[in-house]
Amino acid sequence: METLAILLCLSSWISLTEQKPSYLITAPKIIRVGVKESVTVQVFEAEGSLDASIQFFNPKTVKNCSKLYNLQLNYGNNFTQVLFVQAILESMKYKLKGRMLYIDLVAKIPTLFHGERKVHLQLRPKPYFTFIETDKPIYRPEEIVRFRTITLDHAMKVTGCKTRLQLMKEFEVVMEVESKVHGSDNVCTGIIRLTPSMVGDFEIQADSSQMYSEFNGHRKFRVEEPAGEKKEEILSQIVHLTKTRRFFIPGAPFRIQAMVSHPDGTPVPKAPIMVSIIISEKKSIQTSEQGFTDELGEMSISFVVPEDAREMYVTILSKGKLLHYERIERSTHTYVQVNITQDMVPYFRMVAYYVTDVHGQRRLVSDSVRVEVEESCDLQIQILPSLFMEDDRGDLLLTIFTHRSADVHVQAVDNQLAKAHVDLGIYEQAFYRKDLYDFGISYGGGRNTAAVFEDAGLRYLSDLLLPMELSEVSSVPWHRSQLHTPRYDLEMEHPFPTVQPLYEMAWMWEIRNTTGAKTFRLTSAVKPPKMWEISAFSVSENKEFCIDRPLLMKINED
Repeated sequence: METLAILLCLSSWISLTEQKPSYLITAPKIIRVGVKESVTVQVFEAEGSLDASIQFFNPKTVKNCSKLYNLQLNYGNNFTQVLFVQAILESMKYKLKGRMLYIDLVAKIPTLFHGERKVHLQLRPKPYFTFIETDKPIYRPEEIVRFRTITLDHAMKVTGCKTRLQLMKEFEVVMEVESKVHGSDNVCTGIIRLTPSMVGDFEIQADSSQMYSEFNGHRKFRVEEPAGEKKEEILSQIVHLTKTRRFFIPGAPFRIQAMVSHPDGTPVPKAPIMVSIIISEKKSIQTSEQGFTDELGEMSISFVVPEDAREMYVTILSKGKLLHYERIERSTHTYVQVNITQDMVPYFRMVAYYVTDVHGQRRLVSDSVRVEVEESCDLQIQILPSLFMEDDRGDLLLTIFTHRSADVHVQAVDNQLAKAHVDLGIYEQAFYRKDLYDFGISYGGGRNTAAVFEDAGLRYLSDLLLPMELSEVSSVPWHRSQLHTPRYDLEMEHPFPTVQPLYEMAWMWEIRNTTGAKTFRLTSAVKPPKMWEISAFSVSENKEFCIDRPLLMKINED
């Protein structure tokens, strides 16, 4: 288990004149039907026990849509309780797809306020995401598109693969696509026969939305007519600042991270770049730095913004679920140790805050950060490819290491085609589709304390914060990491189990129920290219989904 140390620097505050105990209630801004969502109730500066209650309310039907949760806040629980509240299906009288619908979080704390307090939360179906993998990214008319699918639920657990698919072109349905179980019931396969007239960009979409669930996922591919000599393309470059915070914190270090990429998203290493910072309005900083991007196409600089006993509360959230809550002593620089767990994949958010009293006025100080966590397949699945030559025929020899019994699914793609791919591979899809797992809209921080909570994907009820309008969740970009260093073919002389491809004339294989370290001979009637991009994912017996990083394998011509 890894340990991550995070330095939190906190700022932003809102004043309050009322001096009785203050309260803070937080909940995810998105409530998924049928999912137990985390609601935190907290009271500050209380001197005795307080009773409270929490409930979801459906304003459309004017009925409660969850059971009533009664709780008591006292010294024994540090005046804090975390509840897992679930919206009741029977109370929903309408289909959720395609509409912006809301329910209310209703709270009562009689000692602190009269009546009840409400906050709007967006209501969505329980999400599923279908990963779709085609045997190659570019086809010719009358060829066959071979694909396979796997579906994950909101917790990134495999739930099967039986999903209704459609082939789309320019937002029009071209045909319904059938995907059938092949071997394991975790993965489905299917084919699409291209007609002579089918040319252009196409997309396979998962579209099986029901009353209380919604399936998402797509896979693009291109159909091209045979072309003559291709003209050399001049690649432009784009500078991204998406990983740079939009707001700074007085007195704290501020890091600017720039990334340079080509329009297709591939990084540009060793690109010259200059960053300039100018701050005015009474405080002035003028600085610049120039240098070159690293191998990932990134460059970063840091500077400190001029600056104009307490306890701190730390919450860790992932996929809309509260994973950890902690109260710690605060100092000038407070370090928090976070144990990285599987529940934090593909990213988690840390929100830290405390209440301070300055001249009789309470202020809430807060900050947040989003941390990306890569699926650690080093202990679960690893692949080591090589080439097996026999009678002028080249097969892929693959050594697979699995921590526990699992089905392993392998694909190889011509690296030249992979570079021209119009869509993401399954490894990138797992992280790019973050909108299904993350309710936040920034990499952390916010223009004020209220925005810190909102941008982290939380809604709140508090006498320390002014209410904000509920905004739509937008996507935070994710960039593809480098592939592993190319591996060259090795000499192998011993026989190994032979695995036939899923489809004739394709580089897609399925290896059932393997564990430990084993080597397999993956055959195909297709001649291997000069360089292969090889990817693999596994599904364990307990439905855990693990993706290994793609590898490049260069084949020696001699």
